[in-house]
Amino acid sequence: NFSMILRTSTRLYTIVDKVRERHGGSIQDIILYRHQVHPQNILLDLGCTLDDVGFDGGPEGDPKEEVVWYDYQAHDSDCPLLLSSPRGASRKDVAKKVAAEAEAEARMKTAGTIKSGDAGGGGGRRKSVSLNPEDLPPPSEENKAG
Repeated sequence: NFSMILRTSTRLYTIVDKVRERHGGSIQDIILYRHQVHPQNILLDLGCTLDDVGFDGGPEGDPKEEVVWYDYQAHDSDCPLLLSSPRGASRKDVAKKVAAEAEAEARMKTAGTIKSGDAGGGGGRRKSVSLNPEDLPPPSEENKAG
């Protein structure tokens, strides 16, 4: 939760930008709601001002409090750097995770086969793996601890 003092001439897209900024730019598909989260309260036209959508202002020294709720989608990615916590993981932690994933993939390659290529003309890449778990080498000591 956070609060801002805005003029009634503020456009809704400005509020969307402030919300995105508040989340470090990592969210998308932000939806604004007036008073409560309900489909009838969605503020669709982000070009409208607060006044246009019915928010009443107050004098500059005594602004009226109004509530705008928002919902959003988190950024969707499989990149280890983007998935790591910005406050909890150091570069060293991320490097260890990437190295462990690379080592696991290398073990799978030595134990089985990884085929990569076009799967049916869809333009995407599909990998098929055939493994025998007994053929996997044991994990290294470094990866057992972390």
